[in-house]
Amino acid sequence: MKYVLVTGGVVSGLGKGVTASSIGVVLKACGLRVTSIKIDPYLNTDAGTMSPFEHGEVFVLDDGGEVDLDLGNYERFLDVTLTRDNNITTGKIYQSVLEKERRGDYLGKTVQVVPHITDAIKNWIETVSVIPVDGKEGPADVCVIELGGTVGDIESMPFIEALRQLSFSVGQDNFCLIHVSLIPVLGVVGEQKTKPTQHSVRELRALGLTPHLLACRSAQALLHACIACSLKPSVDWIAASDLEEDSEKLTPEAHAAAWKTLRNAACVLVPGGFGDRGVKGMMLAAKYARENKVPYLGICLGMQIAVIEFARSVLGLEKANSAEFDEKTPNPIVIFMPEVNPEVIGTLEEAGLKFVGKDESGKRME
Repeated sequence: MKYVLVTGGVVSGLGKGVTASSIGVVLKACGLRVTSIKIDPYLNTDAGTMSPFEHGEVFVLDDGGEVDLDLGNYERFLDVTLTRDNNITTGKIYQSVLEKERRGDYLGKTVQVVPHITDAIKNWIETVSVIPVDGKEGPADVCVIELGGTVGDIESMPFIEALRQLSFSVGQDNFCLIHVSLIPVLGVVGEQKTKPTQHSVRELRALGLTPHLLACRSAQALLHACIACSLKPSVDWIAASDLEEDSEKLTPEAHAAAWKTLRNAACVLVPGGFGDRGVKGMMLAAKYARENKVPYLGICLGMQIAVIEFARSVLGLEKANSAEFDEKTPNPIVIFMPEVNPEVIGTLEEAGLKFVGKDESGKRME
């Protein structure tokens, strides 16, 4: 068994779960079988009783386990069926150790964090990692482990030590550490700063783990994309409403300036948003990019815009729209996800689609 450990530094909420899931997808695309484990250092035994405002939504597994939403990402990305044992918490570890102590399994020895807690963590990881989760027989080739929280948190120290010991027991050829960290951009100088990541890596190394790869998160993703292409980014913002026909009559100068900026752009990016304000202008931008072969990137709403524009202009569906903008459109090109629409779950299940984690009312829980 080979292990890929994903840790986080500087701040929480950097996307370790998505990073771990994406790594699993890449490994699976290489022909490897992948399983996943999420470690949550909190003392709760599971996420079932935790406030969603503090911790986020709970994901319910096939076996009824109430776990962190990251396990839902693992299942979707990797097309696997995980169990509650794929989620390790401090509460579960201490509970299992204390149960052994009460039974006398330790034969009167003093129960300590090292070696008893760390051994319990290692045994749990090694036991769960060999359980098949993809419907096939035999263990997976790679186990992707995500360590929740941030390096340096006191509650994660036993897990860091256990994973350090695991890296030695399995050998360097079977253990890879990927550290997700933040590269902040100071607004005053507009420059990326790597010092927080340097400190995070130094702290991780002081605990006995050295990252093999760094996954750096930053607010200047476009800059990195341009650097890879040996280009320097220059971003011009356009108010989508200025591209619309009404703007040509009401504010002709702004309309002309917006179209001049659009025609001079080497690529077009339409980001996410809410509501239908400016949608017509975004569609005009998407149409311009498609017809003139200008690279176009649509994020969230921007993707919907591109799909609607193509359906109207190319497929001839003049009333094509997103259900988000028009619930009664005769040509719903973009609809709400069925898994959050209980009215259609029955129809989809009759057709063979499987839903997991239902509550007593039969509705999806996430």
